[in-house]
Amino acid sequence: MDAQNRQTGGKTAEKADVPADLEVVLPRADAAKTAVACVAGWLVPGLGHALFRKWDRAGVFFCCITAMILLGVGLDGRLADPNFGGLFPTLESIANVWSGLPYWIPWMLGAGVGDPTAYTYDYANKFIWVAGCLNILTVIDVFDIARGRKP
Repeated sequence: MDAQNRQTGGKTAEKADVPADLEVVLPRADAAKTAVACVAGWLVPGLGHALFRKWDRAGVFFCCITAMILLGVGLDGRLADPNFGGLFPTLESIANVWSGLPYWIPWMLGAGVGDPTAYTYDYANKFIWVAGCLNILTVIDVFDIARGRKP
């Protein structure tokens, strides 16, 4: 019994006649739907994926990004005000703003003042920044799905 027969339980599998130049064509959304999905995915993490019926990705991204923001705020992290006074404050502001509503709602309510004397302050800030960077990647993923580059 050869290796292929062992893998199939002794049964021989027939190969399907598939042309070598077969190309998978993914559906492509128009520019307006792409823009709406990207903005929705920025404001509410995972909503852009939900608009394209990618429920599993939408749920995972929403839970992860929101949990990271809440964990950062809960560990005495600082939701920074937009500041473009230098390279690093600009990058911090971009990461914060790109988190969408999970950043803006606590910021407008006055939460996330931060306590620099807390032991968890630095880690909490990293959670908040990484949540924004992850949301940037999810918006890029929504754009690729909308343009038909990714299933």
